[in-house]
Amino acid sequence: MAKSAQTKEIGELERQLEHNFTDQRLLTTALTHSSVAPDFARNYQRLEFLGDRVLALIVADLLMQHYPHAAEGELAPRLNSLVCKQTCADVARQLSLGPWLRMSEGEAANGGREKDAILGDVCEALIGALYLDGGEAAARQFVTRLWQPRVSALVDTPVDPKSALQEWSQARKLGTPDYV
Repeated sequence: MAKSAQTKEIGELERQLEHNFTDQRLLTTALTHSSVAPDFARNYQRLEFLGDRVLALIVADLLMQHYPHAAEGELAPRLNSLVCKQTCADVARQLSLGPWLRMSEGEAANGGREKDAILGDVCEALIGALYLDGGEAAARQFVTRLWQPRVSALVDTPVDPKSALQEWSQARKLGTPDYV
């Protein structure tokens, strides 16, 4: 693909992300799967690591603002549901990131562009790239735009499956389940 065509396409993605990257290598790296770049410095894994932490921090702050009187025990499950791989994959789908991913033909043929794990990782990697390129403000703008509606939509505190099973079991006087 010609350089100008690549630049035009990257420009389209930047408009969608509402951020113009100073260092477009960060954006390219955030979209690169290990199947085409096994060297971790050239694929999204390190950016995903950073983005996961940045996402958790910003969403925790959004929750603190939205639920000013909630206890930590009420906030933690909400945070977990908002930063889980599935939610990140849903955001990646909302942004139609699948076609932008760089991956091997084999991974693509195996549905890699639609896998929750990959889409979730790429979403976190993008947040890491935004943080490195534009600082906390760029990451916060992106996360707030895409997660604030999810924060506002939370009604009840999500219950993790293990807790749900334990509550169900104890309500029926069956005792605490044994986990193997």
